[in-house]
Amino acid sequence: MEQKEGAKLKSINVNGKKINKTGNYTTSSEGVKFESNYLESLESGQNVIEFIMDDGSKSDATISIEE
Repeated sequence: MEQKEGAKLKSINVNGKKINKTGNYTTSSEGVKFESNYLESLESGQNVIEFIMDDGSKSDATISIEE
């Protein structure tokens, strides 16, 4: 499902688990910024990030964490 214009971020799942915003990421009009402490807690390799919008649409991204 594609994100519709004007939709707002509702939540984020990483590797299938919802993450709390507090201490893990911030949002702004420019996008999402993950905190370095949170990124350091991810397993090495590919991690799937799912952005869930308030209109029900979703977008996926993959981040690669190196040791």
